Amino acid sequence: MAIINTNMKALFSQVALNGTERKSSIAMQQLSTGKRINSARDDAAGMAISTRMTQQIRGLNMAVRNAGDAISLIQTAEGATNEITDMMQRMRELAVQAVNDTNDNAQRSYLDLEFQQLKQQIVQISDNTEWNGFSLLNGMAGEQVGEMPVFKTTSQNLYGGVFIDPKTTRSISGTDAGKLQTIQFGAASGDGTIVVDGINVAVNHTDTANDVAYKVYQALIATDKYSAGSGRTLTDPSTTTTNKITVKSTISDGDYPDISMTDTTSTGVLLKQVQEIQFSLPAGVAIVGTPKINVGGVSVDLAAGDTATAIATKVRTALLLKAPFIADGITVSIPSAGRILVEKTNPNAAFPTISFDDGGTGLVATDNIPRRDAITISTEAFTGNGKYLKSGVLTISTTHDAAARASIAAKFVTDDNQTINLDAVLDEANGTVSFDKLIGSNGLIFSDNLVLNLKKTADPDPVPVILNNRDFSMETRVSGAIPAMQSGDLLINGTNVGGSYAVDDLVSPPNNASGSAISKAAAINRVASDSAASRGESQSITFSGNPVADTTITVGGVPVLITRYEDTATKVAAKIASSLQTSFEFGASSKRVITYASGGTTVNIDYPITEGNVNLIKVDSGTSNILGAPSVTSKFGAKVPGTGVYAKVNENVFTGKSQSGTSAVTGVVFINGFASANITTTINNPQETRNNVVRAINMITSKTGVKAIDSGSVEKGITLVAADGRNIEVQFETN
Repeated sequence: MAIINTNMKALFSQVALNGTERKSSIAMQQLSTGKRINSARDDAAGMAISTRMTQQIRGLNMAVRNAGDAISLIQTAEGATNEITDMMQRMRELAVQAVNDTNDNAQRSYLDLEFQQLKQQIVQISDNTEWNGFSLLNGMAGEQVGEMPVFKTTSQNLYGGVFIDPKTTRSISGTDAGKLQTIQFGAASGDGTIVVDGINVAVNHTDTANDVAYKVYQALIATDKYSAGSGRTLTDPSTTTTNKITVKSTISDGDYPDISMTDTTSTGVLLKQVQEIQFSLPAGVAIVGTPKINVGGVSVDLAAGDTATAIATKVRTALLLKAPFIADGITVSIPSAGRILVEKTNPNAAFPTISFDDGGTGLVATDNIPRRDAITISTEAFTGNGKYLKSGVLTISTTHDAAARASIAAKFVTDDNQTINLDAVLDEANGTVSFDKLIGSNGLIFSDNLVLNLKKTADPDPVPVILNNRDFSMETRVSGAIPAMQSGDLLINGTNVGGSYAVDDLVSPPNNASGSAISKAAAINRVASDSAASRGESQSITFSGNPVADTTITVGGVPVLITRYEDTATKVAAKIASSLQTSFEFGASSKRVITYASGGTTVNIDYPITEGNVNLIKVDSGTSNILGAPSVTSKFGAKVPGTGVYAKVNENVFTGKSQSGTSAVTGVVFINGFASANITTTINNPQETRNNVVRAINMITSKTGVKAIDSGSVEKGITLVAADGRNIEVQFETN
């Protein structure tokens, strides 16, 4: 049997000893740290209080340290500002001393030299005073807070011009701007139907060529394609007792296809595209020497004494030696003395429209049977690095009198509604309008000579459009480097801000005030607040899809025929807009307004207030394969929510460039159209040159709103500042 011996007294002694050691350890920790609470076991609640107090104490200690750093920073800035103050006091003393009439100009220049040195020293102190690596006095310390402006315009240094990169958009209009073609018919030898430009025409074997032409005329004008509202016109063959019809397309038709015919039932009718030119020499005019004329892009050599008959023969011979006049289906003949007749019977052949340039001979070419290509595009070519000098609209229009003598009128209307009449030269044979900058007022608009080329296609080297005996107009919209904001350019919180207008900026130069920061800020602020305006409902329809020819789409109860010429959704949208504008339901009498932006697929409809809330417009696509998606863009009488965003205009800063030059120059500087006093530069003394320029510019600050500041540096030159944010224009003229 096992026996376990125990020593209870020893165990009790051991437990007591351990407790004593634990208490001794706690007491020792408290003695060594000097703290009653060293851990949560000492006093949990007291530990929490102690931690919070420790946090506050350490935070206060760091705040004291930060305050010390701030004091040191302020002392550093104070030392620099004290120096600047002393310098400014000295500058004032110099200024007061300089006004004393006992000083001559030389003595004043010495005073100014010290003044300018002090000024440079102030700039240097401002740039070099730093604390912990960042500048204190040059305006770059800290971060900008507060409102963030939406627009800021910073000018760049321009020399001799207002615009950096003018943009132009051109539009062509006029009754004679579209394509003109003449078609000639033969007699019918059988009964049946012919198809002319997709339209069926019934003929019988007794119809003469004149009868066929009249039946075709009646059939064409009865269709939408050639109705009065289409803009296309046909000559009535019955009024001239002829078998020819002249078809005039609209400018929106572009390069309208040549009209062709299909004889589906062997009627024997023939259709030809024709052009006839008659040459004549006015009384007292004779061919002298060996001049050259240009007909249809072909150079023809003439000889002294050539008659109109001989000239026509030479022209025919020259044409038949050059493509495309020798193409299959193209014939060139002389129907009578002095005339050439070009005919096309093959519908797939390219018909060459004949141009004419008399080469200075005085020879006259008359279009007996006319044909002209459409003026669809224009390109501009400046001499050298020429450009437009103002923003606005350039308008050109041509007219012809009874003797087919051409006259051209050109004008430029600036954005501030100032009209400047220009001198233009029209070259009818080569399809150009040119401007010489040295003639009349042209130099106010163009920095160099300008030539506008009128063409029918955008090919790299197309044949020019003939302008003989045709009236047309062209507008070129010029926007400068600070273009106006257009409606739709800017959306803020889903709200269209709208356009910017010159009337909102009465301090910038008028010709570009519509694009200034002041005008744009005004546009933004107009829609910043909520407004409740009574207005009619606005809807829009967006069209898409690949149209099917000879189908009908109905929009708002107005049927619109889609032909083979409306082969894209864009062209369909354009035709729908045109049809709605001329319809009873949406015409001018309805007070509804139809708008369409050229080249787009959306048609907009604005209803009058009197109609109140209207139903969403219905679109019946039928079999046209065109989908119309209507939507409400603005509800009737709805409250217009503001954007809640306000714009603030910053000062406008025109930064300078490095100074350079090898000779002294005298001239004036124009700031926003106001001329300064004469300024003379000084060789090898850029400081004096800057002083002269700054002094001259600041003398007209009350007129320009622009202040000049000397940067004190050759590299930075002079800075111009408009505190109110107006645009700054600079031009120089030397004597």
